[in-house]
Amino acid sequence: MKSSSTLSFLFSQTIQIFLWIQKHWFMLTMIIWAAIAVTSLLPLDQIQMSIMEVSEEQYARLPPEQTHIIPGSDKTHHVIAYSLLMLPTALRGVKYWWLMALAFIGFSGVIELIQPFVYRSAEWLDLLANSCGVAVGALLGALLNKIIKINR
Repeated sequence: MKSSSTLSFLFSQTIQIFLWIQKHWFMLTMIIWAAIAVTSLLPLDQIQMSIMEVSEEQYARLPPEQTHIIPGSDKTHHVIAYSLLMLPTALRGVKYWWLMALAFIGFSGVIELIQPFVYRSAEWLDLLANSCGVAVGALLGALLNKIIKINR
């Protein structure tokens, strides 16, 4: 019986988190959007050096396999970031969510156009991965809303 009470507690806490996200969806979306903009436009070496807490000189001496400190592929990171960007909007159930989704995809395209000017490379496969992330976030949000509605 203890495990059922634990599951009940976890489920109620999960619902509280979803309700909080629904309430603060716009603020969360803006924070995630800003974080994506900053990390997409900073030179990648600068981001990795600050995470690793090394100087430019120390970073230059590292073998290439040690400079990629965030696990997973680049495209996986894109899908995750844009899924997180779309999720609060989808959980909120915004009436014109698809316009937000198009705005996020458009933003992604603009970022790809700007990146060559800030010592990053533009990859159209990144735009595809970002679009997939927006779709995953929308689908996940819709699914979670249905689960919450069923269990209330």
